[in-house]
Amino acid sequence: MGRSTVMKQTYFTDSKLRDAVKAKGYDVYDVFEKLRRYTREEFRLTQTTCSQPHAIQNVQNMLEEEYSNIFEGNSGSELRRLVKSYIMRVHSSARTYSKARGRLIEDLSGGMSEGDDEDDEKESEVEFVEPVDTKNPRTRKAPLRSRQTPLMPIVAPSSLAMVATKSKSSYARASEGSSSRASSQRRNTDRSAAPSRSSLARNQDVEAVEIFLNNCVPPMTHFLERFLTYGCRNAQFLHSVSTLPRDGIVRFIRSLPCLDGGVMSEMEVFLLTENFLNYSP
Repeated sequence: MGRSTVMKQTYFTDSKLRDAVKAKGYDVYDVFEKLRRYTREEFRLTQTTCSQPHAIQNVQNMLEEEYSNIFEGNSGSELRRLVKSYIMRVHSSARTYSKARGRLIEDLSGGMSEGDDEDDEKESEVEFVEPVDTKNPRTRKAPLRSRQTPLMPIVAPSSLAMVATKSKSSYARASEGSSSRASSQRRNTDRSAAPSRSSLARNQDVEAVEIFLNNCVPPMTHFLERFLTYGCRNAQFLHSVSTLPRDGIVRFIRSLPCLDGGVMSEMEVFLLTENFLNYSP
């Protein structure tokens, strides 16, 4: 079965779960968030989902305590099955990320001792600067900094804009060389155009960003241009953001430019944040 088919089936399953939750009159975002939190609390990453049937039952019981009649009625058994499927997928995804990172942690919530937290804080070498309004210095916010030297150079928004402009110019020159019959109007258009999706796919760094977005459930590849425009173009940048605390990651996601004028929903912000917390290059 191809990857695209698997993605479609996964998204379809989540759609059915969302519809079932809505039919019960509950807030979809709230239910999904609690499911993920309960899964972190009950499951151990050192064990597979199938080896922890008690944990699945515990998560379902905790959800039923929060929403008393969620599994009642004719649709109760079907909703319970959909919830179980979602729980298993959340835990399986977390195990995959943890193995890729090369270290199995005790539980999905990242519960560690105080000593481990201090070690992680020392290892965190990222400095995240939020976009600022260069025209009005008073609106600038202080950057969120860690204690150590930054893992990667900090690029101011104005510099990002300059880099984006240079990339567009280089792309335009390449287009002019391959098509001598194009008119001057077409060449001017190419200079201001962003790189095409097909040309970006050939770049391994950009492909890492696309894979990161495609691993979200459901996939968030429609936000690729927002990440690239901000300057997030490689796995190193993604890893730097993933080392931030949750509120820092949320601020980064909300600072992405709205190229199409659309505002990112709370559910999309939540899913991207979870993907960053589980990310490993």
